[in-house]
Amino acid sequence: MFLFKFAGILTTRLSEKFVTTRFKAAESLLEEEKLPQAWLIRIRRTAFRGRWARLKPRTLAEMEEDAKEIALQLLEGLTKYFEKCPFLDTPETRLLLIDRLTALAENWRAKDWRDIVQLYAPQAAPRAIA
Repeated sequence: MFLFKFAGILTTRLSEKFVTTRFKAAESLLEEEKLPQAWLIRIRRTAFRGRWARLKPRTLAEMEEDAKEIALQLLEGLTKYFEKCPFLDTPETRLLLIDRLTALAENWRAKDWRDIVQLYAPQAAPRAIA
């Protein structure tokens, strides 16, 4: 009995986490105009320090191109999720969200990684000078 209850609670929490993570990512990108922190961590791990970095020595430009590609893959995955997401109110809401995410992806394709990071990376809080 306890196992069934535990499995139910775990399933509910995991599905809630996955759904809310995607909605928060969309909100961060479209409303706050910031890259989600989880995305930045994943991009840094994969493009700059991850498996691609160990295969061969690479230039900074190559790493930045990899980072841009990873960011575009994450954005396309988010767009595909919202194409089938059952939690949107109306078809108009779905279409608006998909159109905005697609426009953002097109905007990113035309820019360098540094431009994307400058526009969408969370700004550091100003430090007090002691």
